[in-house]
Amino acid sequence: MKNWQITVVCTVLLVSVNALADTVTIPNTFSSGTPAIAAEVNDNFSAIKTAVDDNDEKINQLKDNLSNNICSGFSYVRGFNANNEVICSSDLSGTGYSRRLPVYQDNLTVLEIENYTVNKPVLIVSGLGIEIDRIRQFVDAAPDYVPGLNTEQDFVIEVDLADEPGLQSMFDNPPANNKTMSVIVRDLSATEVFRYNLFEYTPLEYVDVGNGRARFTFVQSLAANNTLQIESGQNNIFGNQISNNPNTDTLIEISGIISNFYPQVEDDVTAKTLTLTYDINEGAGLYLWFKLTAEGAGVNRDISVIQQSGGIETSRKNYYEIFPVRWEIFEGFSLPQKIKARVVLSYDFSEDA
Repeated sequence: MKNWQITVVCTVLLVSVNALADTVTIPNTFSSGTPAIAAEVNDNFSAIKTAVDDNDEKINQLKDNLSNNICSGFSYVRGFNANNEVICSSDLSGTGYSRRLPVYQDNLTVLEIENYTVNKPVLIVSGLGIEIDRIRQFVDAAPDYVPGLNTEQDFVIEVDLADEPGLQSMFDNPPANNKTMSVIVRDLSATEVFRYNLFEYTPLEYVDVGNGRARFTFVQSLAANNTLQIESGQNNIFGNQISNNPNTDTLIEISGIISNFYPQVEDDVTAKTLTLTYDINEGAGLYLWFKLTAEGAGVNRDISVIQQSGGIETSRKNYYEIFPVRWEIFEGFSLPQKIKARVVLSYDFSEDA
């Protein structure tokens, strides 16, 4: 417990002089060879106890303030006021700029909502994702997975309430008809590069996250089916360049779709899934494969995950009977160059080559 309190005090020292613990003033000083008077010794201990109790009270107050007033949304703790209350900030300029820019600005983009004018760019919190049901069967005693129906993820945005008062009204009084929405990604010249259209969505709820901001959740209103309600306005926005970060990426080959592909690869051997994370300039063909699978026209593929050293293959692992079960764009909506996508693939079995 004492170690935890010291950690809190050290953290507070970094953010505000108002949160500093008080120093201890010892009333009596004793010299070598001089008898100590019990009353004076007790006064010293009493002074220490008073200071410790006072500091403990301040630490508990800071704990309560951090718990009750921790900054919401994409704001950050800027410091403490004279009452040791948390000061939050959400400005993009000045203090905290470099801290907030990657989180906030990278996911700020233009949104169009049918029969509603969105006044300013919105923050995409989650969405632009589709999942396909993964059905487990057995052939003899071995699991055999097959795709089922698909459904779209909830679409969540965050806005300043002062900018979008009409959104609150829409959610308080949901429209009779479902909405079509478009997430628009523009380049530095503000020219639209591509858009993703979301069909048949309806307002679900909104939550106040503090600092005058709220998060609004739209949900797909249709039951699970074999059609996609999130589609790109272009046939394929992803490229076929080689984009290899040696620190994070792994070479893979997908039969009949792509070779010389270097995504980040995660293998969940228990769930029998591969997760591939990649940039906009690579991964051509993956979305179309997902789309065909969702529509019941997909073909299972085989994948090789290849380890290299100095550009020379050192080992490979092969995965069989693969089909996609989840696809999403999860980051970088502010600029096409920042877009990141993720696809989760189901496999039946694997082996070292």
